[in-house]
Amino acid sequence: MKGFQVKAIPIPVESAVAVVSFAVGANGMLYVGLTALANTLAEIDPRTDRARDLGALLPQENKSPGPKGPVLDKLHNALVSGPDGKLYLGQGLNIGWRNIDGFDFCRYGGGHLFSYDPKNGRREDLGIPVRANAIHGLAMDPAGKWLCGYSIPDNHFFAFDLAKREALDFGKISDYCCHNFVMTRGLVAYGAWLKVGMSRAASETGAADPKRFPGAHLLKFDAATRTLARTRTRLLFGEEGDFFGNKGIDSWVCTKAGRVFCGTVSAGLLLELDPAKETVRTVGKPAEGPRLSAMAEGPDGAVWGTAGFPKMHLFRYEPDKESITDFGPVVTEHPVCYFHAIAVLPDGTIYVGETDSERPVVYKLTPDR
Repeated sequence: MKGFQVKAIPIPVESAVAVVSFAVGANGMLYVGLTALANTLAEIDPRTDRARDLGALLPQENKSPGPKGPVLDKLHNALVSGPDGKLYLGQGLNIGWRNIDGFDFCRYGGGHLFSYDPKNGRREDLGIPVRANAIHGLAMDPAGKWLCGYSIPDNHFFAFDLAKREALDFGKISDYCCHNFVMTRGLVAYGAWLKVGMSRAASETGAADPKRFPGAHLLKFDAATRTLARTRTRLLFGEEGDFFGNKGIDSWVCTKAGRVFCGTVSAGLLLELDPAKETVRTVGKPAEGPRLSAMAEGPDGAVWGTAGFPKMHLFRYEPDKESITDFGPVVTEHPVCYFHAIAVLPDGTIYVGETDSERPVVYKLTPDR
């Protein structure tokens, strides 16, 4: 890989099959969210590259087994670091609308929202924001006042007021949601809702046409007014398709300068949202292939991301220069290696987390000096 030294750091959790989220702690540690059984959080010390399992943090009493045994938990884009030094975790399930047959949701209470203090290992249960649903994504505003997220299998949007310890369930977003949300300093969250497409014949009966892809539009939550809006702002430009059950918007990032970017699934495009005008423009395509799966801001204001299935590339976008640099595939020895999480430390070191390969590996990318 040009420009970087690559080091693989296996995560020592026996039941783990994927890395699905990152959070950089106030203590400088990198926290790794996993798809695993109960033990879904690990810690990497950047000074030594040592990874350790933080134990069974998620309760199992409200989860019935699936038809083939225990269903794995996950922190699927549901791990954030707060300004109070705590981590916030959303309990998810390794299950979705495509494979829910046999899982007893009548006996499933729902995924819990937790805070976890790395200083002392204390965990606080903040409750279940959406009954009988797992938490599939979380975002927090920079001031640490609100958490927002979405659930599966019913695709509800929820918001959690941390001061009041109050959860607001806004109900079903649409037939599908994006992988995650982003929340700005203005206490506004952005995501996507999908409008089901209809063929001419199907429109006569009002039935959705399964052959047509639902168009992705901007979803907006305003914490000040506690309102959720399905806007008419279209987030996709000619992109069609379903990529292994994923649709629409793949990733979001809000920079310290207040610029909001998102990446698409099927075309792997980088888009920019203008929050004031609620308009979207196409920035470019960082790498060949589908999926722009993860983004994070670097210390100099550049946006780093991963894109291009099946062997994902690392890219850098400099917003002021309108410049995209493709550094090539991170790993070449595997036929498939793609990522679900990225983090950039203050010294410029980058971490990416491998998913859907049954290799729970974090790759440390150190820039050549």
